[in-house]
Amino acid sequence: MKYITINEASEKWVITERSVRRYCVEGQVAGAIMVNKHFKIPANAEKPSKKNAEKIRKHKELSSLAKRAIYEEGKNNHFGIYEYIQLNLTYSSNRMASNRLTLGQVMELFRTNKISPTFEPMKVDDLIETINHFACVRMVIENMTEALTPEIIKKIH
Repeated sequence: MKYITINEASEKWVITERSVRRYCVEGQVAGAIMVNKHFKIPANAEKPSKKNAEKIRKHKELSSLAKRAIYEEGKNNHFGIYEYIQLNLTYSSNRMASNRLTLGQVMELFRTNKISPTFEPMKVDDLIETINHFACVRMVIENMTEALTPEIIKKIH
């Protein structure tokens, strides 16, 4: 595969070298690699779209905790801040809906996706509601960078 430099890409795409470098650092240029502290860009790479750049920019505006939660959710690392958000929001929303599961039961259900036979009897509706609350909180975390639109609201229903 033939590679070009940042300077050549900036001339090809008619943008500044700084913009090309930023696109590479943000991972928006497919196939770009770093060799000896310099980016090599595939000769057939296309200029990243502004829509993708806007999404990256919105992501950068998030707090470090929000970024960490998105990262942990994306890597299926269900510990740390992601777990904390999931457990506490789910437990709180369960309590508002008159769900009778304890925090320990919610935690067990989240971590193992099973219930322990040592738990006291519980209603199936409470379990289903808790699993639905997990899905709702996960959706909120996944769409944290998006504006609240009718399309996102329709996803919920």
